[in-house]
Amino acid sequence: LAKRGEDEIGLLYDRFGQMLEQLRTRERERDGVLEALRQSEVQYRSVFEGVNDAIVIHDKETGRIVDVNLRALETYQLSRAEMLACDGTRDESGPPMPQGAAGEFFARAAGGSPQRFEWRLRKSDGEIAWLDVSLKLNRVAEREQILASVRDITDRKRAEAELASTRNYLRNVFDSLTSMLISIDPEGRVTQWNAAAEAAIGPTWRGIGGRLVWEVMPFLAPYRSHLMATLATRRPVRLYRQKVAGEKSRVLDIDIFPIVQAGGQGAAIRI
Repeated sequence: LAKRGEDEIGLLYDRFGQMLEQLRTRERERDGVLEALRQSEVQYRSVFEGVNDAIVIHDKETGRIVDVNLRALETYQLSRAEMLACDGTRDESGPPMPQGAAGEFFARAAGGSPQRFEWRLRKSDGEIAWLDVSLKLNRVAEREQILASVRDITDRKRAEAELASTRNYLRNVFDSLTSMLISIDPEGRVTQWNAAAEAAIGPTWRGIGGRLVWEVMPFLAPYRSHLMATLATRRPVRLYRQKVAGEKSRVLDIDIFPIVQAGGQGAAIRI
């Protein structure tokens, strides 16, 4: 359309052209904003789906699940539709929900206090899994949501149970020995002892942890240099048929040998 002059039609034409250019500018700006939003969404989904933890997002007010990532579907062995339909009735076979046994944790998280707890999950194949669940209040586009970050700790729990079982077994072996057995740290302070040592020490054994072994068992005082030598050189010492001072009828065999224990090196004394 060609401009014909500076009359009213010409001025109207100019005004129309300006408005048209403004509309085109706004469209370009809007397209730019939409593209930025699209890129942001792509990046968000990439991170959301790429993390190793299961992520479950709950609406703060209703408690319902509004979004989950793929790891969450794998962890709970549920479809996306089943996850979004969870209502708290799947306490053992689904995610923790505000309406279920984990309600107290959700209430605290909704109040702004981050929560962390362990959750026992029975999978569809009957296997029991243990999950570490963290809850945090999050704000997205003026809407408050509770973000649940979930990590499978089944292997860790299994290892802890096996370790506890091994410790219990070793403790039983330790206590079944008729010889007194005491472990000390590099300074000669008592760290562990068995039932035979408790019986020999008497009623005061409960307070011996952290005390110097030659103070707890005064009859070992003459062998302090041997104890320190083993701690320093890492070489065992064997002392046969040692007479206890002041006790003519008491004769002891004493073995001192180096060990590695929690917190560093030490020694064990078998009497």
